[in-house]
Amino acid sequence: MMSRAELYELNSKAWSFPPTFPGLASKLDTSIKKNTGFIKKLRLGITKDNSPGFLEDLKNVSLSKYLSEVCSTLASDTLLKISNKQEDLYAAVQIISALHQRFGAEFTEPFFALWLNNFDCEVRTKDAATDSEIVSSLKSVASQIFILCELQVVQCVPQIDDLLPFKNSLPKFLLGKLNKKEHLLISVLKELVNYNFKSGISTYIISTRFVKNFPEVFESAESHAPFHGLNEDLLQTLKAMFKLLAQTSLDQVNTFYAKLPKLLKEVEKSQIRTGKATNEYTEKYDLAKTVLNYFYQAAEILCPIYAISVPAPLDEAKMEEELIEDSEVSELITNKIKPLHKRIWETDDVQKFYEVLMPLTLPKEGEKRFYQEDEHIRREARNAFFQKLEEVEDVKVVDSLATEYNVIGIDGTSTRKRLLNFVIELQDWNKINIYARFLATCAPIFPDVIEKFVEYLDNGFRSQLHSNKINVKNILFYCELVKFRLVPSFMMFHKLRTLIINLNVPNNIEIINILFEQIGRLLLNHPDYQENMNKMIELLKEKSKSFNLSMPAKLQIESTLLLLFPPSLKNINGFDNSNNRQENPEVNFLYYLMRKEIHSLSTRVISELIKRANWNDEKVFGALLDIFTQPECIDYNSIERLTKILSTLQGRYKFFVNQVIDTVLENIQCGLENNNFAKNMTRLSQAKYLVELFNHDSIKFDDLLDTAYKFVKFGHKSLFLDDKSDLDLPNNYFRINIICTLLLSLKFESKHAKRSIQQKLALYLRYFEYYTFTKERPFPMELQGKIAETFKYVSAHLEEDYQRAESLKECANKLIESLKQMDQHKATEEDEDEEEEDDDEDDQSDFEDELSVRGESRGDVTGDELTSDSSFSDSDDSEDSEDDSDTSSESGESDSETESESDSVSEEEALAIARELELQKLSEEYNQKMQTEEEVAATDDFEKQFQAMMQESMDSRRNEKFMSNSAIPVNLSKASSVINYGSQPELSSTISQGKGPGESDLLQQSSFLVNPSTPGKVAFKFLSKNGKKINTKTLELSENVSFVSNVIEEDNKRKDERERIKEYVLKNLDV
Repeated sequence: MMSRAELYELNSKAWSFPPTFPGLASKLDTSIKKNTGFIKKLRLGITKDNSPGFLEDLKNVSLSKYLSEVCSTLASDTLLKISNKQEDLYAAVQIISALHQRFGAEFTEPFFALWLNNFDCEVRTKDAATDSEIVSSLKSVASQIFILCELQVVQCVPQIDDLLPFKNSLPKFLLGKLNKKEHLLISVLKELVNYNFKSGISTYIISTRFVKNFPEVFESAESHAPFHGLNEDLLQTLKAMFKLLAQTSLDQVNTFYAKLPKLLKEVEKSQIRTGKATNEYTEKYDLAKTVLNYFYQAAEILCPIYAISVPAPLDEAKMEEELIEDSEVSELITNKIKPLHKRIWETDDVQKFYEVLMPLTLPKEGEKRFYQEDEHIRREARNAFFQKLEEVEDVKVVDSLATEYNVIGIDGTSTRKRLLNFVIELQDWNKINIYARFLATCAPIFPDVIEKFVEYLDNGFRSQLHSNKINVKNILFYCELVKFRLVPSFMMFHKLRTLIINLNVPNNIEIINILFEQIGRLLLNHPDYQENMNKMIELLKEKSKSFNLSMPAKLQIESTLLLLFPPSLKNINGFDNSNNRQENPEVNFLYYLMRKEIHSLSTRVISELIKRANWNDEKVFGALLDIFTQPECIDYNSIERLTKILSTLQGRYKFFVNQVIDTVLENIQCGLENNNFAKNMTRLSQAKYLVELFNHDSIKFDDLLDTAYKFVKFGHKSLFLDDKSDLDLPNNYFRINIICTLLLSLKFESKHAKRSIQQKLALYLRYFEYYTFTKERPFPMELQGKIAETFKYVSAHLEEDYQRAESLKECANKLIESLKQMDQHKATEEDEDEEEEDDDEDDQSDFEDELSVRGESRGDVTGDELTSDSSFSDSDDSEDSEDDSDTSSESGESDSETESESDSVSEEEALAIARELELQKLSEEYNQKMQTEEEVAATDDFEKQFQAMMQESMDSRRNEKFMSNSAIPVNLSKASSVINYGSQPELSSTISQGKGPGESDLLQQSSFLVNPSTPGKVAFKFLSKNGKKINTKTLELSENVSFVSNVIEEDNKRKDERERIKEYVLKNLDV
């Protein structure tokens, strides 16, 4: 073979004066056989062994007519098949140089135009489906690069401008560079290095191959032989390009060093989420590691050339340790003794049981064990071993059995299968931890058994996550394997996460409780599990706030969390001295007395001590208010004593008791608004406190009943509770618990015997029953018993027989019936009162009629007659003065008694009226609900128009002015109005005489007659009372009198207003 210098000299001359090939025959063979034979041999490939034959043929064969076929065969077939051996590549360089020396640019330029297509990586890797195929294609391209570089050294590469005539044959990546003055080698190298740069494959293969094959390029000019075909500019360009490539590769390495830990976290999260070892993030992580490996190998080769330091290779184990260290919180005090709930293991013995295992010496390959050859002896030894395993009771025995299993040589497929069935069919739960230790000790011997058993438990666990079944034995075995680190962490956290997400599935909370009880402390405190476990706890706390969870489920979750985070003794005692060190001793004493010693002393003594406190001190007063407004801070059974003590303060500190009651009511209201299940015990204590306040006469029954109704209605827009409220979901039974607590704490005494209280309580009980029917059934057994006890207790103290309803419809009907009965009772009482008034009025009207008849027979009444009648009445009065005095004294006493009764009952009547209005609202809402849409629309329209009319009437009368300060007779319910002048006789405006068919209507509409018997006068009746007798006389007053004119003007205004109302109503009815 020729050297580079010889080839360079011959190739350089061939560009201008071909042929320069040495040994060329004077007469060349032009036969078809020889020429096609050369092409056929060329298709078979070029190697070191057949290269002399090609060179010999080039000396004798013409090939002039077959030059285009030679170019295409060599470019598209021969060089693609060439191996990566360096001697074969040098042979290819010799043959291409020989063809160039024979034919010059006539061969070289069309050959290169075709050959450069082999460097188009997109075309070469188009059919590559896997990474290995891509790598194989790029290695082939790297071989072509070696040939191109060698041809450049020996001056056998054309300029890029020389390929313009063949641009239709050039690859796409060179078409845009034809007009640029860039060397062909640089253009090809840029294309190869930039191809799919992010994968790192091309960078690694092309750069490392070039640096290894041409190290002289990166050496100084004095230290290597001269490259004839590589001028100084080309060398500098190559050095700069590969330096940039080295720096870029290093940057990619650092980027992936920072990226991989994050991807590893994502892999762990995805494994926990899916429960599978491989997932999309695992593929991303593996791909990132592969790319990092490519860039790191490229950096290892390129960076030392330019004196750039390369970081140490990535250690995955160290990376995982760093992740764990980052998630841990360093303790300043290293010798600090942790509390029990922060330890991984309860005792040192437990820690040794799970962490210190018996070391086993695994048999070497080909080493014989006892009973290994005789199958019969092995079977007997196997049976004896399993008999011992079944009877094991102690840790030492199970460790000896693990050693025996390793020594006697009974391990095999049948033994492992029997062992797997043994642990699956295990019935004695007390030995689960012992057998788990046996599996952990022998795990290096039979890893397939561990894998299959974990898979069995995992599949069983999966089936329990979404069903109503629970297999406690499998869960316990699963936990024991977790303690021995035989279960992958992602698999275990996936189960825990699935349980938390599906809290509504039956038994899932029970399974979480078992897991937390068995391995909760390990997961929470072990460095390998701590981070993920904290995330699971946060997820559980977040899910427990969901409105879809029932109240018992939320309480169960809260008790489950107490397994991991038990409360401190200070919180349990409810008194923390650290919070009160800055307070004065008197405040500390009061807190200690009321929250810890409330049962040690009698209520009288405690009350006296509180009365002696310095109430003028703001801190003392605030402490007392805090004590009496927070019943949740003391024992539940002490709430009654707290109320009794508060009731003793009513006489001297009434304002304080009122402030306590207001605060308690406000706290109850805030509890209804917030609806925080964590405060449920606080709300129960407040309800208990409120009913005890009523039992000790600190609040009235209506105040208690108002709050009781709030427990039912709050958050609902409709009184019939048919709307869904986020504050009171159908599966939330806590309000039922509050109401049952409230009713069961009621003490029925004589003050409850009042009929009004009985009716109100019976109505509320019915409404509460209606409320229970709006909840999801069935109720928990405990709640069912509490509801039954409540109805039994309250109904036993009611006068009427209370019968529970069996359905929502029946309860609604009974509720409406109760409302109607209350309305009827109220109407009956009103009728009785009206009948008594009507009897008196009837007597008076009969007496007036009789006097009126007498007046008609006598004719008009004159002034003298009026005077005589007056004197007569006065004489009658004087005659009966003694009787009147006696009567007045008796009536005065009775009036004083009635006034005292009315004062005492006034507040109760006001509350009763408010309650009746609320019940009336309930009835009206029900009636409105039964109306059709058309009726509702018509009613609303009429109501709007009526309100507008009334507003117009009020506006018209607002500017009216009274003409006189004298009293005006007003008629409210009858056709008469009475004006009282102290003890003077009564004057009533009535109509004196009425004859004709329309006079009865006139009597109902007016209280006087404008046109009496005497023109220009108005008739009034003058009433005088003589003892129990009433005398009446008709008086005719002149219209000029201001009193009469005012009465007439007022009556005319009323008539006009009535007429406008009638016209308006009739007009709307016609419409």
